[in-house]
Amino acid sequence: MTKIDNIVPKNKEDIDFIKNLKKKQIYEIKDFIPELLEWTQDGNWPQARLIIDYLLPHVNEIDSELVKILNGNDSTWKYWILLGLINNSETKPSDKILTIVYDLYHNPSIEDKEEEIDSIAQEIIEKW
Repeated sequence: MTKIDNIVPKNKEDIDFIKNLKKKQIYEIKDFIPELLEWTQDGNWPQARLIIDYLLPHVNEIDSELVKILNGNDSTWKYWILLGLINNSETKPSDKILTIVYDLYHNPSIEDKEEEIDSIAQEIIEKW
């Protein structure tokens, strides 16, 4: 698969990518997950909601990529991943994800506290 398949947005105006993305199974786009997740860094971007909706049933299949984000320093991105994907998952998140969520709740950085990461983490813990 190449970018020619148009499954990753080209720019902030591109929303046509979703038609092509929806035609693909999660295993077919595995190599593009990190690039797609970059478009979730700001939940206000139109592509973010489309990508989150596509990835929502697959949270545990992409847990390695999500853990990398949750272990990172971008608190805003963590916020959107926790709020959009993990908190809305119909399936219990993997132990890999939940371990990080517990840590974000109990040991949030100053930036994470400012983004209310600890509060969202608490909601996820209470849910599961």
